Amino acid sequence: LPISQRTVLHPVSGCIACGIDFCAGDVRQLESSDDVEAGKEIGTPLPEWGCDRLRGKPLEVLRNAETNATYAVEQVDVLEKPIATLAEVTNAKKPLTAVAKSANWRRLEGVVKK
Repeated sequence: LPISQRTVLHPVSGCIACGIDFCAGDVRQLESSDDVEAGKEIGTPLPEWGCDRLRGKPLEVLRNAETNATYAVEQVDVLEKPIATLAEVTNAKKPLTAVAKSANWRRLEGVVKK
């Protein structure tokens, strides 16, 4: 399945959040420009989103050079196009055996009862 990623920015208020000093260079800063928010979704503030989500992952940070807003970056996997909707499978013109033989059937097993 084609999967893309969308970027969600979680605002960090102040230098210290979740026990991390975002101002001291303890984090990997990906970008600092005056339009880092362009084309990205602004999510919930970092502590509300959850400090536990940072454990075990490299922390990536974006900073707006003009406003000095700092964001923790989350990459979310998104399916570009669903394989088939339940309605498409249910109303398929092909006999169910033809659908079952298709490569997509294995992926639909959990959605459609045989």
